[in-house]
Amino acid sequence: MELAQRACLHALRSLHVDGVAVVVGGGIDSLWSVVESTGSGVRAIDEAQFDQGVGPVVDALSRGGVHSATDLEGPGPYGTFLAHSANSASIRAVFAIGISLPTENPAALQLSRFAPGQLEDETLVSQYARTVALAIADDIERTLRDRTSARHWIERFVPTENT
Repeated sequence: MELAQRACLHALRSLHVDGVAVVVGGGIDSLWSVVESTGSGVRAIDEAQFDQGVGPVVDALSRGGVHSATDLEGPGPYGTFLAHSANSASIRAVFAIGISLPTENPAALQLSRFAPGQLEDETLVSQYARTVALAIADDIERTLRDRTSARHWIERFVPTENT
């Protein structure tokens, strides 16, 4: 199991959320990919944000920082666009935190919850975002150093030489 995947699973348990994903941009605001996730719910709400072009992930990738939709069924800039998809996936809250990678691609840590409301501890969330970024950097370094192939996700973003 790669370090980034382990960091996501640990964040899932420690941050009291129901889904965690790492999203990496493709250099164009409307293009990104989920490269690690803890389940289908977080992937479904990510796809809705991609399809609609609006949501916390869109904002985190384009501007960095922390962006949240604390109640997708309530009033707010995201709920109007994402309410149907959120209902289908049983997601009520989505958060995205911009993270820095040792690549030129923008990235975000996406968190989702089945219940509406704020995150319990935003400082802890920021610490996990940094931890996930470091785990991804370690994955990148390992891929480049060992010239590994197979299913390693970072190969989509960092070219490696074939041996």
